[in-house]
Amino acid sequence: MSRMKKLTAKIIFFLTPNNEMSYSYKFTRVVQNLKYGLTKKLSSNDIIERNRGDKNNTLTDTLVENQFPILQKYYDFIDQKITLGDKDKSILDIGCREGYLLELFSKNSYLNLRGVEIVPEWVSSAQKSGRTYVHQGDILTQKNTETYDVVVSRHTLEHVDQTALFFNKIVRSLNSGGSFVCVFPLNPKPNFKHPSYLPSVEWVKENFDFSELSSVKVDRLDEFTHNGEVIDLLDEREENEIIIFGQK
Repeated sequence: MSRMKKLTAKIIFFLTPNNEMSYSYKFTRVVQNLKYGLTKKLSSNDIIERNRGDKNNTLTDTLVENQFPILQKYYDFIDQKITLGDKDKSILDIGCREGYLLELFSKNSYLNLRGVEIVPEWVSSAQKSGRTYVHQGDILTQKNTETYDVVVSRHTLEHVDQTALFFNKIVRSLNSGGSFVCVFPLNPKPNFKHPSYLPSVEWVKENFDFSELSSVKVDRLDEFTHNGEVIDLLDEREENEIIIFGQK
């Protein structure tokens, strides 16, 4: 897309009414992007703010309700391809929002669950709704004191500027023999909301440390296969999503 088309699209986005994003939040995003573009620095409050999104939005809104079908696909994939029906396996979801993916496991008799989320409002909402396995925390600053059989991180890596460290935290959160799924969109142009630099599959392969893993696969999500079967995990809202699937 040409620069002029991109600029036009941004202007239309900012001026067009949108039930899922208030004008005040749109203005805040513009200011935040300008600030980040000039300083390339994020305070602790910035880290929470960039992930929180529009304060008027909750998971009851249409934007997130539309995510439920794709969450069901992720549950089916993890349950059938990784956990193999073992209800005793422990599962960690990093960047879990209000814990709806973990709730699917809870409803299917998985008991050893933990979700980590940085935005306090989402954690509070999850706790009030009975999802007590959701806890507030920043995986980048937490010490790895517990390990899990399965680790999931979906659409969180792009919100992190320390991508290699984040990935290393995922690997170190795994038990020996454990499996993980990490999904994120390619992001060649960092901004306040998505400060990561993830330009290509090849770049990820070269810059992430896979030495502690017994097996790993990095692929475009629309081309991802597992055990010879095409896996449909693509989020229709995104283009060029990447999946890292590995075992320790």
